[in-house]
Amino acid sequence: NKISKVELYLPENYEKEINIENNYGDIKIKSFEKANLNIQEDAGDINLEKASIVDIKNNYGDIKINKVNNIDIKNNYGDTKINEINEYVKIDADAGDIKINTLNITKNSNIEINAGDIKINQTNDIYIDAKTDLGETKINNNNDKAEITLKIENNLGDIKVN
Repeated sequence: NKISKVELYLPENYEKEINIENNYGDIKIKSFEKANLNIQEDAGDINLEKASIVDIKNNYGDIKINKVNNIDIKNNYGDTKINEINEYVKIDADAGDIKINTLNITKNSNIEINAGDIKINQTNDIYIDAKTDLGETKINNNNDKAEITLKIENNLGDIKVN
């Protein structure tokens, strides 16, 4: 059994676009605070420590991110876990849970999932427009007069915010 591994080293202050395409296998990325990351993964987990702008398309696998400013995720099957988002989030998922610890958005954002639970522990002062077709919705600290809106749509599963 042979394990293939590709390691790429770039300076942490790299400021250009980084495009990653991978068919099978996990992707692990440390910190790129100034680069734009575009990740396309067919089957495998994605683990990202820290980045500014990230676009992820993943068919099968979990996504785990520590800290990001702008994130756009399309994940077909797998859980998404993000510790901290600081500007904008767009998540479109088919099946799997979404967990966000700290959400501090400055632009209107959107989370949409077909089957799975959504849990956000802490948000800034925003309006959360949430609906689920089959499941429970529990939203605390919701400001319907806020300038920023987070729209959450779920077909099957619970929504819980702070």
